[in-house]
Formats: sequence, structure tokens, C-alpha cells
Amino acid sequence: MKLDPITEYIIYLQESFIKEFPAVKSFREKNKYIWLYHGTPRKHVSSIKKNGLDPDKSVGHWMVGELRGKKVASFTSVKEYAQYYASRKGLAAIFKKQMGEVLLVKINTNPKDLIFGRSSAGIDEYDYILKVPPKDILFPDNPKYDKIERAHKYLREK
Repeated sequence: MKLDPITEYIIYLQESFIKEFPAVKSFREKNKYIWLYHGTPRKHVSSIKKNGLDPDKSVGHWMVGELRGKKVASFTSVKEYAQYYASRKGLAAIFKKQMGEVLLVKINTNPKDLIFGRSSAGIDEYDYILKVPPKDILFPDNPKYDKIERAHKYLREK
């Protein structure tokens, strides 16, 4: 598939200058799944518990390449970034309070489904195009949440 020059340039920049964190990349390449954080506003929590995470209901779109225009859900290995994302709108932003949840999500590492998108200021972000079932999502009140954080050293607080 022939890409337009702007898309080719963005892909060049991503491949040349925006690097995936080595520990995350290593784990992702050696395993069929990876745990990553996803920040979401509290108003979406009950729906996610019931129905899982559905990229078709997200606001994100993949911007370049073969996936241009597809809806995606975004993830990161940095908890603080997920907290920021969960609290970035409305009153949370005004009062600088966390008014969302940081979920731990188990997603497959197939490169057609999980795309390393960008990294700025030390933050990695992954876009995922498949629906994630509720069984693969942990909320902070789940006892397994802390165990997963401790077991997977690539997950970082900051």
C-alpha cells in the first residue's frame, strides 16, 4: 500500500526518534500478552466493568498508516500518565484532583492490534484496536492489581 508523503514522514519520525522503553519492548516481544495502564473518567467505570473496553466507543483515532481513521483505546506503562489522562477533563482538571480510575488491562501483543504510538517527555503510549473483555481488566480495588504491578517491573509509577 502506497502511503502519502505526510504519513511516510510521520512514520519515519516515529521509527527514528521516538523509541519504545526497552523493558516494555522486551516483555512485549517475548510474550503473548502485556499488562498496561488505562486511565478513564469515573463516569465510564460501570460500563467498562460490565462491557469491557471497546475502541469503537473511544474518542481516539489512529492518525497514520494502514490504520488511519480506526478507533483505538490508549494504554501506557506509566501510572502517573494514566492518572493524568483519567483526570484531565472538567472539574478534575480545574481542582487538580483525580476523578477517574487507573485500570490495569491485559492485552495481546500482536503487532497488528497493539501499536506503539508515541513517546514524549518520557511517556510511552500504545494504541489498541480490539475490544478488551471485562475479565482482562483489573480495577484498583482488586487484590490482583498490586500483585500485577509488583510482578511486572516494566510498569512504572512515573
